[in-house]
Amino acid sequence: MHTCTHHSNARAAWICSKCGATLCPACAIGDEVQRVPIIRCIHCGGVSQQIMTTKEIVPYWGMFATFLKALFCPRGLLQVLALGAGMFFLGLMPLIGWALALGLYAGYYFLVITHFAYGEENLPVPDDFNDVWDNLISPFLRFVVATLILWVPALLYIHHKLGLFFLLRYPNTMFHDPVLVVIVILSIVYFPGAMITAAVSESTFAMLNPLYVIGMVVRIPGQYLLTVVVWGMMSVANVYLKAFVALHLVSCSGCSVLRTIFVGVVYQGVGLFIPLMTAMVLGRLVYQNRKLLGFGHPRDLLEPEFPNAKPRGTAPEGGWEKPRVVEPLKPISLDPEEPEELKAARTEPVASFSPQDPSSALRAALQASDIEQVTRAYSELIAAGGMPDLDPPLEMRLANILDRSGDSLGAAHACRRAAARDAGGPLAARAIFSAARLLTEKLGDREQGVAMYRYLVENFPADPLADRAREMLRRLGV
Repeated sequence: MHTCTHHSNARAAWICSKCGATLCPACAIGDEVQRVPIIRCIHCGGVSQQIMTTKEIVPYWGMFATFLKALFCPRGLLQVLALGAGMFFLGLMPLIGWALALGLYAGYYFLVITHFAYGEENLPVPDDFNDVWDNLISPFLRFVVATLILWVPALLYIHHKLGLFFLLRYPNTMFHDPVLVVIVILSIVYFPGAMITAAVSESTFAMLNPLYVIGMVVRIPGQYLLTVVVWGMMSVANVYLKAFVALHLVSCSGCSVLRTIFVGVVYQGVGLFIPLMTAMVLGRLVYQNRKLLGFGHPRDLLEPEFPNAKPRGTAPEGGWEKPRVVEPLKPISLDPEEPEELKAARTEPVASFSPQDPSSALRAALQASDIEQVTRAYSELIAAGGMPDLDPPLEMRLANILDRSGDSLGAAHACRRAAARDAGGPLAARAIFSAARLLTEKLGDREQGVAMYRYLVENFPADPLADRAREMLRRLGV
């Protein structure tokens, strides 16, 4: 736990990016920059960031109480019954209705896996299902393919080796064939991984690629095999639960349409509780192993060290010391400085161009995204002693093309021109950051690159790129 730099007995919640002090609530004050709320240090006025710590993640075997709470809270019950009702009414249509009902179930099942893979602990709100392909047909196909992976290998072996009719007549013989037993076991082991892949990748091809599932198994072999056992036991329990419910609901059935609808919806809803819990287990398995599986972003595993802290400091009288005025950045140049005598001898005026000059040709080529013509027009313009005169978006497009063609210096110049023309606009921060990276990483001009990173941090403190600029400065040892 961090303590405040200025109050050794107080718990710190923020760290100042300017003076480096850790700040307790009494040393921090709320402010706003470009309508973005920020926290400032009361001692220097610097923008402060929350102190983050690694989350303590409870594995799924310690989460079953949470899973049950998510299912049986009013919100959870309402969503499960609504899903059951949708499946029941879709299932009333012959064949196509059954497929749509399965698609509805699969879509929500995959949504629960993904939701819990990101660390959520409540059932997700169902999609609006306004896209038949994305919300119904695609999940249906992925679910069917995953189910086929479970059964088809064993059925093919039985067909060629034993014969389906022979096995139906003598079902115990399947346990006497070790190859068939191995195929069944491998299919059962593969199925949960295929479901996880189908959910988080939203790709049928990914789940058909065994390398995805095998890669997951070898990273977490013990946990994965335990999950297979848990999933299998819960699936068997669901079969018995549905049989029990069906047996007791028969007495409630009758000729009344409302009674039939009630029985159908209840049966579908009750049959969803255990499957949705298996989806929570699979999603939580991904979440508790995010680092090993390479899922999500590392920052998702962080949380504020002092999450409920509220700044209650006051700004000093007269405000903070005014920051030094940042002078406009000088033009970037890595060329040798021209001797004064040559400057004095050069009297030729800069050529003025007609509407068909290279400058106009460059602008037209950029608007048409003609890379070859952009390169040619830019070279002609520079050779004629001219300089591009473009809007900021076109300058950034030019910078991208020049960088890919190997002219990193020209790209850095284009970024700087974009920043100068869009000083307070949405492209300014990106242009400055891009120029700084070109200077430090490709041109080796550390001094000007660092100056640009600092300029970005000081003039755009609330922009997301300011955080990346601070990180780049730390990497550069500044």
